[in-house]
Formats: sequence, structure tokens, C-alpha cells
Amino acid sequence: HMCWVCLVFVGIEIQLHNQSLKVYFLLGLVIGDNLGVNCVLGFSKSFSALYFCRFCQNDKTITSKLCTEVIDSLRNKRNYDEDVAKHDFKQTGISEDSIFNTISSFHVVENYAVDMMHDLFEGICVYTMNHVILRLIDLGYFNLETVNNRKQCFNYGNTEIGNISPPLKLKNLKNIKFKMTAREMQTFIHFFPLIIGDLVPKNDVT
Repeated sequence: HMCWVCLVFVGIEIQLHNQSLKVYFLLGLVIGDNLGVNCVLGFSKSFSALYFCRFCQNDKTITSKLCTEVIDSLRNKRNYDEDVAKHDFKQTGISEDSIFNTISSFHVVENYAVDMMHDLFEGICVYTMNHVILRLIDLGYFNLETVNNRKQCFNYGNTEIGNISPPLKLKNLKNIKFKMTAREMQTFIHFFPLIIGDLVPKNDVT
């Protein structure tokens, strides 16, 4: 952590055309997977903790049911400082006052970076695509065999040909368990409308 802060405040010297210049860095965003960012910024290192979220102050019993954003529960500089002053990780989800907050251009509660791989391609997309495919099959627009045939024979092009996922299985769909890597899911949802789009009526609003 200290090394990052030094780069911002102290800077580094470089030689350019026989001149010595000092370059300072502006920290705008810390990115990574959820666990990594939580650890680096001083939040919970376990998503089993009661207060695990770096974006809000809701506990895990509430977040398991939330479907819409609750503005009053979002972390901000004021309630962050109040939580730090409590020195109570179990009730705040904050393990330390992050050294990154000493950088004028940055604060941990304003680091709005999310983990696309886990949150989207291994999370939201899995649940959504399960329900979408099963619903369209129930409506009689196609069957699973048709989806698999089209999916495996689709022309993905040179850049995506290596990211084709294995055939879908009905038991996995019903158990909400897609057998895909995050990269395969990204390719699948990108091309899915082209793969089966012509089989779904244009006036369907389901």
C-alpha cells in the first residue's frame, strides 16, 4: 500500500533529453476481483461476514433479498469515518482506515469498480440465461436440441472460435448450473440473439 501512496506524493524521476523530470501519479480507480479489491481497500476479506459489501452498509440477511438499491444504505465518506471510529469489524465490515484515503483524488467508498467475471459472467448471466432459455422452451419456440445444434454450428469467427461452450443440458438448466467458463458465457450471451433470434416472434414481450 505504501508504495502506491509514495508514487502519488513523492513521484518518480525520469531522464528525458538530458533533463531530469519528476512525474506524479493520479490514482483514479483500484480494480480487481471482489476479494482482492476488498482486501486492498480495507474491507471484509470474507463474503461470509455479516457486513461484507464495500458499497453499502446492509448485512448479508438484507442483501440476500434486496432487488433495488437503497440509497440511504450506501457507504459515503461520512458514514465510513463513523464506522472506522467504532473499531468494530463485525458490525461495520471495515478492518482498517485505508491508507489510500490519504490520496486527495481518491476515497475507497468512491471506488465504483466491480468484478465483471464473477458478478456478471459467473453470476447474473447464469441466472438470467437459465430462466430465458427455459421460458422460451416452455413457450414452444424451440427445444434444447435446436439450441445446442445452432450453438455448436454457429460461425463465431476467428476471434471467438476458441470460446464455444459445451452443449447445454436440461438438468443443469433446471438446477441453474451452466457448465461454462466466464469467457464462454461472455461469448454465449453476445451471440445468443443471433443464434435463436429468428425463432422468437418479433411481437413477443415475455
